[in-house]
Amino acid sequence: MEQITSEKMWAWGKPFLPVLLTWFIPKLMQTYHKIRNPPAKLRALRSPLTKTHALVILLLLVTAALQLAYAYSRHYENVVLLTGSRMQTSGSVVMSRLKKIRALAANMNPKDYQLSDREEAFFKVYQTDKGRALYTVFGPDVLADCKWCHPESQSSYFLYSIPNAVAAYVINLLVTGIATSSSISFQANSWRKTVLYISFILLTVDLLRINSQTGLENLTRPNSKVEWYFQILPVWRAQILAGMDVILGICMFLSTTGRLFHTPEPLFPRVTKWSNQLKTAGDRAKAAIMIKRSVLKHPELAAQEVDFFDKFKAKETEIASNEKIQQSRDAAIQRTNMNQARADLTAFYDNAVNM
Repeated sequence: MEQITSEKMWAWGKPFLPVLLTWFIPKLMQTYHKIRNPPAKLRALRSPLTKTHALVILLLLVTAALQLAYAYSRHYENVVLLTGSRMQTSGSVVMSRLKKIRALAANMNPKDYQLSDREEAFFKVYQTDKGRALYTVFGPDVLADCKWCHPESQSSYFLYSIPNAVAAYVINLLVTGIATSSSISFQANSWRKTVLYISFILLTVDLLRINSQTGLENLTRPNSKVEWYFQILPVWRAQILAGMDVILGICMFLSTTGRLFHTPEPLFPRVTKWSNQLKTAGDRAKAAIMIKRSVLKHPELAAQEVDFFDKFKAKETEIASNEKIQQSRDAAIQRTNMNQARADLTAFYDNAVNM
């Protein structure tokens, strides 16, 4: 399989640069302005954060924290640093030093101690310069476990390491899939495609980054300047995914509370809700008509109805004519910011009309 380098990637992508600048970026900005409240219009009325959305955001934050904690706490054994060797040290010397360290830890004679089968398989690859270079990229596990890989073919080790890299994105997509489920809300569900696209882009960049590293530059470097990619890339991957989860949680908070993003409710749920409201109103109207007819058929109930409304009107007139109540009402009207109330009402009707 042909090795994909950064120079080849630039040569392939350069012809598409005009398309990217003339179509993709304007399309991206158009999409951004479409999901954001237009500046000329007032934002939607703010609403409190519901318990369901709070739990979803908490799930995203906890997932981000767990990814970072796992990445930083995971221990990657580095045989070069463990044995006090350098990248220029031959594989046989590193292996003999490791046997001595293992034997001392097990209180055994180094001549009698035998390395495990995985370690023996690892040092078979590590003997060559190419194998030591691949070690800085893929780590000891890939070099020891891949039975069909060959040190002269970096692509074989790259293919073997793909599931390990993809697993982190798949697990994160499962969590974000739950967080952006349509059963949560339509605001949360509106972020699903965005998360899917971003995850695919990040995964592609991650895989290209792994495949573009040869590790050959590390063979001539001192240990302090060696890039241990098999230790760096998992931490970078966890940081990227955790950052995406945190940003998704912030965006969901802003959209569900109406602070920044306004997502119109889909047509089908609105029609269903309106039809249910009309059905409920029709049932109540039928019930009211039946009750009214029943009341009219009984003179005693009709008299009670007339008496009730007479008392209600008298009480309403008494309250309206109370001087203290009038003063309190006038004071409340003066305290009310009528301009803000009109602005909120205008925003409400604008959003209702444009939904």
